[in-house]
This record gives sequence, structure tokens and C-alpha cells, in this order.
Amino acid sequence: MSQTAVASWRPARRHPETYPGACPNGSYVIIDDQVHALIFAERGALDSAHAIVAGHHVPLDPLLRERGCPPLADRYVSLAYGANRNPGTLAIKTRNYGGEHQDGLVLPVLKGATSGRDVVACGLSGQGYLYADLLLADDAEDKVRVEAWFPLLDPDQLRVMHDGEHVRDGTYTVARFPSHLDGFDRAVEALGYAGNDPIFVSPTLGTPIAYSTVNVVRRSLPAMDATGMIDHVLDISDFRTRVPGVLGSAEAITTRDLMAFMNQRWWIRFDGYDQPDERYDRLIGELAGLIRANQRSSSSATRMVDRGLSLGIDDAYRPGPERRLGAQLAGH
Repeated sequence: MSQTAVASWRPARRHPETYPGACPNGSYVIIDDQVHALIFAERGALDSAHAIVAGHHVPLDPLLRERGCPPLADRYVSLAYGANRNPGTLAIKTRNYGGEHQDGLVLPVLKGATSGRDVVACGLSGQGYLYADLLLADDAEDKVRVEAWFPLLDPDQLRVMHDGEHVRDGTYTVARFPSHLDGFDRAVEALGYAGNDPIFVSPTLGTPIAYSTVNVVRRSLPAMDATGMIDHVLDISDFRTRVPGVLGSAEAITTRDLMAFMNQRWWIRFDGYDQPDERYDRLIGELAGLIRANQRSSSSATRMVDRGLSLGIDDAYRPGPERRLGAQLAGH
């Protein structure tokens, strides 16, 4: 990939069956409505970053400064192991939460890895899928390499990401995740999201369920895609047979149609055109109840708190200068 349209990267927020969503194979930068490959001419040198624009190598830091944006070194490192790795998701969140600068959007995203056990299903999103969480080792020995992307955020983009993840509402706790960026030797701590809800454990498999669309080294858990996970939940307590009655339908409904129904109703409410829909509320309530009844006793957020790596709300929204990429790579 050297250059593609942002619109070609379908966000799970509109296409729940794609969760967490496809992403470029390497580092990239969103410039307005295009996604460009991002390369470094010199290993470990932030100021050697170039965007591939119409086949030309364009130095990135001068471009950022021309657009009134902070250079790479002054940006905060964010961890994306789920939907936030997808260019379409980043663009739609920026629009939805008022993060576009007056002269457009520029958002660099570096490829790398973090550590854990796997990326697994946690709880139900009203948008029609099971949202992901990073499963962490009980003994803090997170040895499995989890492929990840790292959006490099200016202060307002950081606010957008936190708002989009409902940090203030308690869905996630912001924490510092030890990580590595491709092409850089020094480890960094990325600001990422640890779920406050316990992770879902399949009552039939006896384990959490990993997302098959996320690459990890030495996966040991059963893995499914987003549709397969909803399928799996529907089979718990034979809930699938009750879905037509919940929706007031005389016919069976496919899993993808069910996910699309939830997604459409979520967007109607988000856009401010809310009208009571008992079908949606009952469906979400019963599905969420099934998941809650099969969640493990502790959460990823609890583990990060125990490790001393969690951040309070004020520190999450206004991190200190030591959290910027340049300071971390310099060892400050």
C-alpha cells in the first residue's frame, strides 16, 4: 500500500461484521481523505519520516508544521490493538468527536507490537459486536507478542480517542502499555485502553475467545471473527431461538442482519434522532446479560492498576511531556 482512500477502509462503527477492521500492513499517515504509507529513511530517526504522496517521498515533520500540527516527537503514543488501528475508524471518530483541525486531518500511525496473552472479546457494544480487550497474564509475565498499531496523537486527538472509548463513562481505564515500534530499538509506553468489565469466557469452551483477525505469536486460545463471536453468544442458553420474539419477527434473522439492526439503531440515537425502540433495548439488555453472566472475576483494568500502570482521568487527558514520543525515545 502506498496510497488509498480513507473511505476504502470500512470502519466497524458502520460495518460491525468487520470488527476490529482491516488496516495497512505497515505504518501509515492519514492526510485529509487519503491514507499514505509512512516510512523512515533512517532507523530510529523520527525526523527521517516520509509520507508516500502520489509516488513522491514527502518529509512528514515539515508537512505537519505547515498544517499547524505538532511534529512526531511532540505527539503522544497511543496503543491500538482493536478498532483504532483501522484508518476508517480513526477518521470517523475524529469527525464524531469534533477533532478535525480547521485545515483538515493529519494523523500518523506507526506499526509495532505490545505484549499480553491475546486480544479477546470483552463485552457487548451497542454498535453490534463484542468489543475487544487485551488479555493480560495473571502473573504479569506477558510474553506473547501482539501485533499493534500506534496512532501518534496531538492533545486534541488524544481527547478524541478517550471520548470515543468512553473513558469518562468507565468503559475503559487508560494505562501505560510497554510496547515496541517497528524500526526503533528503545521500548516505549503507549497510552492504551484496559477494559473495566471482566473478559467474556465461553461457557462451552471454558476460555476467553480471541479475535482471529488480530495477529499474535503463539496463540493458544480459540479464535473467531466478529460474526462468529455473536453466533457463539446467540447459542448460549439457546438465545438464538428467542431472537425473533424479541424483535417481533415471524421469521428467523441472520446473525449479520442482527448485527446490522443493532448498528443502525445505535447510529439513530448517536445522531440525535432517538425514538423509543423496545426491541433494541430488550435485545441489547438480554445479550449483555448473557455476556455478564459468563465473565471472569477480574478485569484488565484491575491488572493494570495492580501493576501501577493505570492513569487517572486528569493524567489520561493531560499527560505530562514525558509521555511524548520524542522524550520516550530519548529516555527522558
